[in-house]
Amino acid sequence: MDKDFHRGGRLLEVGCGRGHFLAAARREGFEVAGIDPDVESVHYALEKYGITVERNTIEESQLPEQRFEVVYHVDLLSHFPDPIRALRSMAARVGPGGHVCFEVGLTGGNSRAWYQWEGRLGFPEHRWLYSESALRSLLQCAGLQLVRLQKFGLLADLLLLRFRGLIWPLVRRCGIPDPRQRTPEAHASRLYLLYAWLQFILRYRIGRFVLGVGPHTAFVAARPVSQLDMR
Repeated sequence: MDKDFHRGGRLLEVGCGRGHFLAAARREGFEVAGIDPDVESVHYALEKYGITVERNTIEESQLPEQRFEVVYHVDLLSHFPDPIRALRSMAARVGPGGHVCFEVGLTGGNSRAWYQWEGRLGFPEHRWLYSESALRSLLQCAGLQLVRLQKFGLLADLLLLRFRGLIWPLVRRCGIPDPRQRTPEAHASRLYLLYAWLQFILRYRIGRFVLGVGPHTAFVAARPVSQLDMR
């Protein structure tokens, strides 16, 4: 989605982990920077990709303001202790004409039956659950104007999740690294690559046609209101 708005420029990923997305964005022509509080991830990004990542949270970051064309994150908005403060900190790093872009689950406001399908969504894994209306209100409170929101239905992805729960005991008996574990060995396995490919197809290719039923995920692009007022 980022390339729909920016074909290049400076990109900051919040919660960049080991730097895989930053490396891909750099190949597409972006000048990249990252921020992550995990020391092992920071070291990995530097050693593997040569990308210097600030070990910090976005709320306490020392990165300069109004520097980036894109400030990006994935699946973090439900985990911030104070999402308004986090979004304001991101917006402060956006330069003129830039955007805050992110993916967030729209899992709030669903019936209780859907939560049984989704599995664990409770505290502290998720501090907040958003509906579309709640997300719009959050952006407004953070001083951001919604520019684009594209939703994808998660019904097919949830079916894969249920199937995964059935086969993992067999996977462990065969000694194959469990793709759910966040380790280099698990992520390098063919099983993980196959699972990631299936999840991508079900979530984003099929999910764009499965709307209006159950939970969704959304790609969001927003711009600081203060910059809109100056135009």
